[in-house]
Amino acid sequence: MSEPSSRWPHGVEPGVALALAAAVAEAEPRMRDAVARLLREARATLDQAALELKVKAWNGYVATRAKARAQRAQTVSLVRRKPTLALATAAGVGLLIGCLIAAPRTQVIYLKDER
Repeated sequence: MSEPSSRWPHGVEPGVALALAAAVAEAEPRMRDAVARLLREARATLDQAALELKVKAWNGYVATRAKARAQRAQTVSLVRRKPTLALATAAGVGLLIGCLIAAPRTQVIYLKDER
């Protein structure tokens, strides 16, 4: 009913365990080299992707800045041609924002009870 005492834990024969340990020791440097190579390749791929994203972000920034400058020039031109319209528009936008900010406030009226 009991296992022979020549076996290692979990029923592994000593010769098999030693052979496995030797195989692991032999494969370990190759595995380390393979993992290091894969990590270098992954790092290079990520660096390339990061560079591409930086270029896209810069191009987007330049395009947005150009659009903003064009819009600014158009707005300044319109304000100089029609100052009354610009002032009325600014007042209307200010009134609208003021109403939106003040709307959530509840109007509470306290009545004195005659008790």
